[in-house]
Amino acid sequence: METMRDRLLERERLRQLEKSQRKVEGESDQKEFLSLFTKQSDEIKKDLDALGEDVQQEQTDSLDNLLIRITSLRKYANDFASSLPAYETRKAVSVIDELEGKWRSLKAKLVPKKKFGFKNRVPPISKVPNADQFDGILKADEASKPSEAATDFAGLGFYNRSDENLELGRHEIHLTNVNLSHLSNCKIRLLGTPASLYINNLTNCQIVVGPVTSSTLVECCDSCTLQIACKQLRIHKTKNSDFYTHVSNRTIIEDCNGLRFAPYNFSYSELESDFQTTGLDRSNNGWLQIDDFNWLATGEPSPNWTKIPSNEQIG
Repeated sequence: METMRDRLLERERLRQLEKSQRKVEGESDQKEFLSLFTKQSDEIKKDLDALGEDVQQEQTDSLDNLLIRITSLRKYANDFASSLPAYETRKAVSVIDELEGKWRSLKAKLVPKKKFGFKNRVPPISKVPNADQFDGILKADEASKPSEAATDFAGLGFYNRSDENLELGRHEIHLTNVNLSHLSNCKIRLLGTPASLYINNLTNCQIVVGPVTSSTLVECCDSCTLQIACKQLRIHKTKNSDFYTHVSNRTIIEDCNGLRFAPYNFSYSELESDFQTTGLDRSNNGWLQIDDFNWLATGEPSPNWTKIPSNEQIG
């Protein structure tokens, strides 16, 4: 006759067996991930090397395709991060960062030293009443370069301004790379669809932006409020800032603290049309899907970011 002790022993045996099976399955999944990750990263590196250092303008499509593959590889690693040992996650991130660095280096060779100039452009009088204001408008060949990423974001924008209201309109920024750099105590409105957006070294600024066609990179900002819609958002070395976002992929933060997030709620008359132009899906917003590369603990929320309480959100 089965006793209580026998039942308890059998239950413990089954529990240990299930635990062992989960461990085996986890190890198998890790091996599968590492095998596929290594294969894909090696193939991307090989294709980057094949382009050579003297990359040509006609190879733009190949470079764009490689960026898509690198982005997909990063997403694959992000999705698997919770199942990997911390050292394997750091190793994967390092490999991807190296591939991105190589890609940026090649892409920079295709960016003309002067993508545009103001000599042949007559800006609206309401925005530029005198020639002195040209000093604060960022030209591609005058952009500061706080990181390698900056070379991938040459374009129109504002530089070295403070205590101003700044605005660029739809026809100015349509499918153009936009740079905002070294601004303080400014309110910035970008209406339309930038191709990409690079934000660097802003303090106590408010930024509202129409849908961005591709990616947005935010670096070294403090005490800012940002409304951003884009396919991919990366935030580095930024603190005490609020983000209202609409993103297609998971947001990546690194070396950040005091960040808060809420859904994108910027509105203007052409917003729906601009969303269609960028291809962003209004019904797919991953604003709360955030990967903190400085917080790899599983099952515990990162202390570096939180949600903005509904009663504190701007409308």
